[in-house]
This record gives sequence, structure tokens and C-alpha cells, in this order.
Amino acid sequence: MNVLIVAEGRYPDFTGGSATVIEHISRQLLMCGHEVHSLTRKPHRELPDYQLDQGVHVHRYPGPPVGSRFHWLYPLISFWGARRSFVSLNHQVHPDAIILNHPFPALGILTLAQSSHIRKLYIFHSASHLEFRAAVPKDGIAWDTALRLPMVGVRLAEGRAMRGSDAIICLSRYTKDRVIRIHGQPAEQITVVPGGVDTDFYSPARSPEERRRLRQELHVPPDAFVIFAAKRLYRGMGLETLVDAVGMLVDKHVYMLLAGDGPSRGDLDSIIYRKGLEDHIRLLGNIPHHAMPSYYRLADLFVSTAPEGFGLVMLEALACGLPVLSVPAGAAVEILQGLPQNLLFADESAASMASFIIRYLDSPAQLTALRPACRRHVENNYTWGAAGVRMERLLFQEKVLGQP
Repeated sequence: MNVLIVAEGRYPDFTGGSATVIEHISRQLLMCGHEVHSLTRKPHRELPDYQLDQGVHVHRYPGPPVGSRFHWLYPLISFWGARRSFVSLNHQVHPDAIILNHPFPALGILTLAQSSHIRKLYIFHSASHLEFRAAVPKDGIAWDTALRLPMVGVRLAEGRAMRGSDAIICLSRYTKDRVIRIHGQPAEQITVVPGGVDTDFYSPARSPEERRRLRQELHVPPDAFVIFAAKRLYRGMGLETLVDAVGMLVDKHVYMLLAGDGPSRGDLDSIIYRKGLEDHIRLLGNIPHHAMPSYYRLADLFVSTAPEGFGLVMLEALACGLPVLSVPAGAAVEILQGLPQNLLFADESAASMASFIIRYLDSPAQLTALRPACRRHVENNYTWGAAGVRMERLLFQEKVLGQP
């Protein structure tokens, strides 16, 4: 089969959870023997319009460079760019199936008569209108009012994209429930296909000596109890609460590393400075993909501070044998439920976070025993191979047995 995967961005052009998921799905379908084409927005002018990337045919339509003053026009550009590109690709590639990933390029294709006879799947990664609001680092009634209409437009566009597809794929039961609640889609049209993690790339440290060496190389205090977190620095991500929790633990020699960037970084820097926590918290910025395993391996705990639609970084941490603590919401509830200990905070308060962290800080033997269980949990339940097989069945209109 010729499979066309349509998205706002793919890895490595873009980083983030959805880009990574799209990349792995492309690779798995390629391994299953299909010809895979990827249609995506071009974030940088120097990227070619077409390239063959390790077997995947990548087609890019022009878009405003990331960070430019015209970047806010991406919805319209994605709609028309995907639409024009599909007209040409449809004659060249003759896709047998289309996997849609984001509302605006999806609508560009769905509104063409040429796509009506082709089977279409829509992957719901997260609620796009809420992502849109979180990306604007402004609070207050005036901003909420100004953004209300654009948010409604994004929500309606996403709902229309799903209604125009033959099936909807969600990466967790949590996101399935959100699709039903926000968009009113019938449950029988939605299939949960959990994503996975590359367990060869994300693997535990081979020895305590390796963990000590990584701490030395990355300038992390050798004897500290290290908490690692990775989040986009947007409003409402719970990071200020985690900073407060670390502030309660300064006498316990706790050190936090936070990977990620975003419009709220300045505010977070100010909070850390105001609380006098500069020696206990380091903001790392965006970490290159190849460097992430090193941070997972040197840390003692990974902490997730806000609901995740899928929780890719949690799976990466677990695959490296790093126990994960999380707020009791989102996909974390289903990801962590198979582990032998309760790793969900009692609530989302700083006091709850601090008390759970202390529990493991004071029980190093318990933490050490949990590491191999984290790795086994991922190997048994979250592999891209299994996700690829389920996706292929849906492309062939087969029922994915045993899925909620």
C-alpha cells in the first residue's frame, strides 16, 4: 500500500511528542513493506521541498520560519499548503490510505473531492484549541476574551477533521475520553493504539559508575538526589508547583534539572531567583534528542507535573529504568498503573509532590528495586512494533482486537 502521512511537522524538522510519534509510525509502516510518504510544513527555508529520508518520501510545503513574525499564520498556510501539495501528490503517488494528524492540513485535504474515495485515519494527539491557548503566555480576562473566538475556530476545525475521517486513533484512553467529551465523537469510531518507545536507544545505565560519570560530565552534583523533568515551558504546566516542592526539600540535598523551553521561561527564572533556588534548580533549555538518555540515566526520579495526552517522556524515562512520579491525571494514570508501587501524587499540590519525593529519597533500596520493574513494564506494554501492527490493521480496515 501507498500510505500518505499528513502533519504540521515531523521529526527532526520539528521536536515534541506528536512529531516523534509520527516519525516512529512512518518507520513501522515502512518496515511492514508499505511505501510511506510524509507531507509536512517546512519550518526552515534551507530544507528541501522533497527528500528521501531513510526510505520515507518527505514532501514539504512552504511555511513561515519558526519564530518569524508571520508564524501565527500557520493555520491558513497549512490548510492551503497541504491542499495544493495533495493535488499534485495524488496524481504521482496514488495513496491507498491517508493518516491525518493535525486539523488544518487535514481540512485542506478533506475538503478536496479527490480524497473522498481514500481511507483516512485521524490521530488525535491532544486538544488543539487548548494547546493553542497554552502557547500564548498571557493571562487575564482581556486575553481570555481575545482568544476565545480563535480557540472556538481551532476546536471546530479539529472536530470537522475527525468527522471527515473514517476512523480516529487515540494514543491513550484518556485522549479517547477527551475526544468524546470535547467533540462528541461516537466511541465506536475511536480506537486506542498506545504508542511506544525505542528501547534500544532509551536504556538504563549499565552501572552505578556510568551514572557517576554522567553526572560529572554534565556538571550535576555527584551526591545530590536528582529530579529530572521535561516540559514545554507554557502556562498551566504545573512547573511553578514543582519549584515550590523543591523549595521544601532544600535541606535534603535535592537538585532539579528541567529540560524544555517556551514563552514562560522568563517567569520561571524569576520565580526560582525570588525563592533563592538558583543552586538547586537548573533550566536546561531544549535538550538534543541524542542527549536525553544521559539525563534519564543520571537522575533518581522523573516528575510529570501536568496531564499528558500520551506521556512519551514518561515512557522514555521508564525505559531507562527511571521511576516516574506524576500528578494523578492524564495518560499517567494508565501508564503507571501496571507498576508495583503507587507513583501518583495524592493531588497536584506542592506538599503532595514533596511528600512523595521524600518517600523515595529516604528509601534508596526501594528506589533501586523499582528501576528494573520500570524497564520491564515498557518492554511488555509499549513498543513501536506493536503499535505499527495495530495501525496497519486499521489501514486495512481490520478490527484491532482487544482494544477499548
